[in-house]
Amino acid sequence: MKTINIGGVKIGGDQPIALIAGPCVIESQDLILTVAERVKTLADHLGMPFVFKSSYTKDNRSSATSFQGPGLEKGLAMLQNVKKEIGVPILSD
Repeated sequence: MKTINIGGVKIGGDQPIALIAGPCVIESQDLILTVAERVKTLADHLGMPFVFKSSYTKDNRSSATSFQGPGLEKGLAMLQNVKKEIGVPILSD
């Protein structure tokens, strides 16, 4: 079975199950920091590896005028801040 490495968290094969979680789309820096911190606390308590995941742009909203995220540059900077402040690996799509 294949194993992948996400920022030091190994997933697959005989690795323990990992938690990949976060808001569907980045709404604000405060929100993603709060979510990352709380989920990390829970994952640590459960002894699970944790990878934070959130998107900087979501084009699959029900309306073309709905909020779609902060965009590539601002979103990646916000995710980098989560990595730095909370100390967890990051995924995005």
